[in-house]
Amino acid sequence: MAARDTRRGSAPAGIHEIGVARAGARGGWKPSSTRTNTPSIARAGAWSQKAVEAFGRIDILMNNAGVNKQLNFFEVTERDWDWIHSINTKGLFFCMQAVAREMAKNNYGKIINLASIGGKGVRGTSNVAYAGSKGPRQNH
Repeated sequence: MAARDTRRGSAPAGIHEIGVARAGARGGWKPSSTRTNTPSIARAGAWSQKAVEAFGRIDILMNNAGVNKQLNFFEVTERDWDWIHSINTKGLFFCMQAVAREMAKNNYGKIINLASIGGKGVRGTSNVAYAGSKGPRQNH
């Protein structure tokens, strides 16, 4: 999700897609929610440019990327690992990088990266590949 604060103030506490949409209805926030897969610099850059074209700038990026597959430790294949990490880790990074470049031009921006309890390795919530892709985002 990318958003532009037309009031240029700080984001509301606990911002999320619904909150941004409601604030947008009151005037001031213009939200955009897009499902995209950005595991490459080119895709992330193209997505970022579309957001800039739509808004003029990007003030907030909320990364909520995540895919998972129920597998036990011995079932995870290299293909599973690569698929999970290409979206959950690589895509997240390149999306942040592309948007941060735009934010730096305006000397303003907020990036929020969401994770999940699976990143803490809570039994039954994920697999080793998923936990490995979400864990680095966690504040311990």
